[in-house]
Amino acid sequence: MVIALVQQIVIMAVIMVIGFCLRKEGVIDKSGTSQFSDIVLYIVSPVIIVQSLMLDFTPEKLADALVCAALTTVIMLVTIGFTRIVFSDAQNVARFGVIFSNCGFMGIPLVQGALGEEYVFYLSVCNAVSTFIVWTYGVCLMARNRNAMSLKKVVTNPCIIALVIGLLCFALSLRPPEIVDATMTTIADVNTGLVMIVLGSYLASADLRSVFHSRLIYETCALRLLVVPAILLVMLVFAPLSSPLVKLTVLVTLSTPAGSVTAMFAEKFGADYRLGSGIVAVSTLLSLATMPICIIAGSAVL
Repeated sequence: MVIALVQQIVIMAVIMVIGFCLRKEGVIDKSGTSQFSDIVLYIVSPVIIVQSLMLDFTPEKLADALVCAALTTVIMLVTIGFTRIVFSDAQNVARFGVIFSNCGFMGIPLVQGALGEEYVFYLSVCNAVSTFIVWTYGVCLMARNRNAMSLKKVVTNPCIIALVIGLLCFALSLRPPEIVDATMTTIADVNTGLVMIVLGSYLASADLRSVFHSRLIYETCALRLLVVPAILLVMLVFAPLSSPLVKLTVLVTLSTPAGSVTAMFAEKFGADYRLGSGIVAVSTLLSLATMPICIIAGSAVL
């Protein structure tokens, strides 16, 4: 299992290099990257979430899903707490980068490719909790204004809508017609390629010379990629989940690098966009080394 996960990371790294080269050569630009990102966020990811939840209902799966939601909530609250101590109020972009991982964007292809479609079910639950917090607390943090959050954007987020639809299908044990399922599978299959091309493009657009000399970025990456997974690993040892693979899914999901939304929200709310882009770029690059370590540690302990 560890070998499969590491192989998936290598595959994703290769595709990310392709995305990097495409951006550097001008084959895709900022507009194209944004469009690819929107396709993933608003079409591909919701389809994967719905499909992953179309399972036969069992009390065991429901219990595991509730524990996954609780674990995600607790680790994010813990992270919010210690970033308030480590960073000043002015360093809101760094705090944001530590708190919010790329669980949906990068976690889905990793879990999908290495652990299997059935484990995306648990990732989707973790991602839903993260999505709710990012559009509430996250917006307030980046905008530095408590009045900036919008519950409307939370409930109309395609991933949240997909989660509701998927949970209804799960509760009723509904399965789609074969042609619908085949269509959803075809859409889901483009996820890994698009995600990594977008992340490679982000890397290419960042000023790597300056970001690699930023102490703040390294501190942010260390917390996001090492400290948060270490705390989570301790929590998972005692978590009442039915399978080590479910625990490993949660670990992989919440050990991913800083979410691409760090850069997007920084630009949207007038924060330091270059810092946000640098955190996303460097944490993504470093995660190619740290995530296999997390996976190996998790496989040995859980």
